[in-house]
Amino acid sequence: MTGDNEGYDAIVAEINVTPLIDVFLVMVVIFMVSALAVQSQCEKRPPPPTGVVLRLPPGDQHDLDPARPALALDVALDGPVRIAGKAFSDAELAAVFARTTKQTRVILRADRGVPHGRVVDIIERARRAGLSEIGIATAGRSN
Repeated sequence: MTGDNEGYDAIVAEINVTPLIDVFLVMVVIFMVSALAVQSQCEKRPPPPTGVVLRLPPGDQHDLDPARPALALDVALDGPVRIAGKAFSDAELAAVFARTTKQTRVILRADRGVPHGRVVDIIERARRAGLSEIGIATAGRSN
């Protein structure tokens, strides 16, 4: 009897992983296509309205952390500084800076025709109030 079963003593157990790999590759393709679709939808959204028409200078954009507190200042070519559409004089602006926490980020959106001295004055007022993180908003570059 040993002569009949000599080659079949060991159990051969193999798992065919080819179908599993095929399923994973199809899932990767689906995720890549859906990610591109979501990204294109996000790029089509218009920027939020500010209430003040500004021609921002071009520059590279960087994403900001929306969880951090921010104070957005709009400086039009001819007019006072606006925060959320409300106009503030220089004295009122100093009071606004004094009321904000030190962790608040100041985002300055100034029209490209605003004199450099005006922008620097606002930045210095914010720094005197203890606000150290100040960013200048720019429009995206068109390539």
